Amino acid sequence: PRWQHSITISIILLAFTAGTSDVMSYLQLGHVFTSATTGSTALLGLAVSRGKWTAAAHAGSALGGFVAGGFIAAVTHGRRPQETVRALDLRHLLAAELIPLAGFVLAWQMLPHPLPPGVVYGLLALSGAAMGMQNVTARQIEVPAVNTVVLNNTITSVIVTLARPSKKVQHSVQSSKGMMRHSGVIASYIAGALAAGFVAAIDKTVTGILPLLAVLIVFLLFWRLGPSPAVADK
Repeated sequence: PRWQHSITISIILLAFTAGTSDVMSYLQLGHVFTSATTGSTALLGLAVSRGKWTAAAHAGSALGGFVAGGFIAAVTHGRRPQETVRALDLRHLLAAELIPLAGFVLAWQMLPHPLPPGVVYGLLALSGAAMGMQNVTARQIEVPAVNTVVLNNTITSVIVTLARPSKKVQHSVQSSKGMMRHSGVIASYIAGALAAGFVAAIDKTVTGILPLLAVLIVFLLFWRLGPSPAVADK
């Protein structure tokens, strides 16, 4: 049960991270998303079609960072079979994600504002890299139909569960637990977006700390677990 609770808390906090990152990048780094790659891809295509090359560079930086971060995490930590993934592997992935997030916060706090275009591209790439790494972490956790970066599958799963309730008791309980977890992820993403919006309205320089703190909490959560069952055994 402790392991299962840790998994649930972790995916909810990581969804919060994605929400804060998307709103922060949209409001303060050129109206793009560093977590929601579908949106950034659409914005990239729109910008290119209209010849708006600065906007295209913003979206391209976010997407490029996401791909690079995901690739690095997959190559270095994503090679184990799913049934052998343990808390130690997740700690390594989360520690890797903390690096670009910490770099983002340091640059955001230390550099003068308004930021020059080159710095904006770099910050988008850093935030995108962190979200790409987080996507690999979510795949390693592998809770069915839950993704802490792109919520399409999660929302669809909730809709299907509501539209087709199971008549079997066991399946009904499992569906209820799954829907609660999925709903928690969606609510957490929205909460992260709201938090980033409110904080940005008060002090824009503090916004970047939100995703860093959320991932740090998840890292400490798995650090305290010590040796644990494989993720697939949850």
